[in-house]
Amino acid sequence: MVGLRDHVPVSEQLVDAGKLLDKYYIIARYPNGFASGAPKDYFSKHEAQDAISSARAIIRFCQDNLA
Repeated sequence: MVGLRDHVPVSEQLVDAGKLLDKYYIIARYPNGFASGAPKDYFSKHEAQDAISSARAIIRFCQDNLA
């Protein structure tokens, strides 16, 4: 199986950024992702900032490698 790393170098930091975003994908996206309350009740400002930083790093990587 051929993966992205077979074509461009991908840092562990970038892989970790993707893993962080994976954890938030479903539960934060849907209002019923938690047994009770809204997603905003379960995530801190720091976690949100980490997710935004991770997303920006991935977008930057994509822009740099798709040009």
